Amino acid sequence: RSRKPVYWSVPCQTALAEAEIEYKNHVSNSIWVKFLLDHATALGLPEKTYVVIWTTTPWTLPANRAVALSPNLTYVEVKTERESYLVAQGLAEQFIDICNLQNTSFGKSFEGKELEGRTTQHPFMPLKSPIVLADYVTLTAGTGCVHTAPGHGMEDYITGLKYKLEIACPVDDNGRLMDVPMMPPSLIGKAI
Repeated sequence: RSRKPVYWSVPCQTALAEAEIEYKNHVSNSIWVKFLLDHATALGLPEKTYVVIWTTTPWTLPANRAVALSPNLTYVEVKTERESYLVAQGLAEQFIDICNLQNTSFGKSFEGKELEGRTTQHPFMPLKSPIVLADYVTLTAGTGCVHTAPGHGMEDYITGLKYKLEIACPVDDNGRLMDVPMMPPSLIGKAI
């Protein structure tokens, strides 16, 4: 069914219905990841400008195929001495504080819809992650820039179908990253 993501039990090696899922309290590691914006100078930005995502599911990064922005949010350039970052204006101060950025200033700003179709460089794989638009992107947490892995979640899947993205799920039935094209050798076989 078009590689639709489903809940999977690694110990039982079987699909699960949503009604079978019982959640326990779990604290996940979260990370901030920067995706180099291609052709940033065409937007009047420095060559080293990054779109920054925040995720609590870092194990899904090998399946990243896009970065989602809200069409209705404003994104602002956070300038540092070495490089610039694009994040949602409403989360910029929090981003600066949490990431302990020093000597920052604000530069250019854009509506999310102005950035649609631009591309970014995946941080550790030789592929481009386009900027797409999604209504589910909010100012609740992170940067307002959402890592999108269509093979790992229903919202991402729907966005993937809309933008004709690859539905990648490089995880085997045992919950380990697979030896697939572009997978960094150091990640092959790692348990998610």
